[in-house]
Amino acid sequence: PEGGFVPFEIELAQRVVAEPVHLGSRILSVDTALTSVLALGG
Repeated sequence: PEGGFVPFEIELAQRVVAEPVHLGSRILSVDTALTSVLALGG
């Protein structure tokens, strides 16, 4: 989301399936974030 995730959303995602990844301080669009994760070996 534009403003970021609220703590509840992060906790829920981590409990269900998500693994946190830090890609830097900039906010990336989905297509840029996906490309970055794949380049890192995601």
